[in-house]
Amino acid sequence: MPLEADAVRFLDQLNALHLPPVSELGAVAIRKAQWEEAAAAAFATDDRFEMIEDVCINREMQLISREVVGASAVRPLVSDDNQLTLRIYRPQGASGHHCLYFHGGGWAIGSVVYFDSLVRQLALASGMTMVSVEYRLAPEFPFPAATIDAALAARWVCSQLLPGQKYAVAGDSAGANLATVLCQMLRDRGEHLPAAQVLFYPVTDANFESSSYEACRAGYFLSREDMKWFWSLYQPQVAERSHPYTSPLQGNLRGLPPARICVAGYDPLYDEGALYADNLQVAGNDVEFVEYPGMIHGFVKRFTEFASGRQEIIAAGDYLRRKVQ
Repeated sequence: MPLEADAVRFLDQLNALHLPPVSELGAVAIRKAQWEEAAAAAFATDDRFEMIEDVCINREMQLISREVVGASAVRPLVSDDNQLTLRIYRPQGASGHHCLYFHGGGWAIGSVVYFDSLVRQLALASGMTMVSVEYRLAPEFPFPAATIDAALAARWVCSQLLPGQKYAVAGDSAGANLATVLCQMLRDRGEHLPAAQVLFYPVTDANFESSSYEACRAGYFLSREDMKWFWSLYQPQVAERSHPYTSPLQGNLRGLPPARICVAGYDPLYDEGALYADNLQVAGNDVEFVEYPGMIHGFVKRFTEFASGRQEIIAAGDYLRRKVQ
């Protein structure tokens, strides 16, 4: 199937900017640009929600009394070795169930603020209270920092649940990697598993030689060189990238929560997302797999530009309503 018209238009606009590769721009510069693009809307009031609140917890899951939004234009919501920042979205008439959201960005860029609009839409589509996680980013905090933050966020959410309430996990790209790695970690540790997982074009392996990596190596927004750079920041030790908590495709996939996995046809990550869905199903898990053959990586995040992104948010919200009840 050819690229959809929305994708063609987006790529034409992107190519006209003649931007250098992300590795040349650097993580700090990209984070600053993302903050400048998204901050005004991310801190706007929204009558569709009972509450949108930033909270900061320490490593013992205690709330920290401090000003969460700092002065830095690079990391406005601060997480470090001592604290973790979360943004909570409770829509009007929320069900009481919760969903942790892990943003994309190759474990090195992206933020709660930059992904604010997507998380708001998913909260409204699902009727759930979303908890967006400002996990620590590479290269300042390489693996396993983000996975430690994911586990801490899950424990904190579980501590907030009332009897009868459940929680799910969701994420896109590297955030989807963290969401599904978290499920494996919690299962391995015998901790409270989510009721469901929603994964938008997940990173599940560090194999750059797949057919989709070759077919979509450049020219479709996310390139193979981009992913090599992201991996080099997150897990510099190549020999360690096959660990299941970095490459969940390599893990034991039995006994995991129901999963909805969405992939894009023109995405280097297509093969690993599709294979992860297949292997989850073979391992006996409940899997809902959907592909958008004419789409590129990141289309759900850019739902204002991609009709397919809006469609997927509605479908993912419906999935969460069905699985978490």
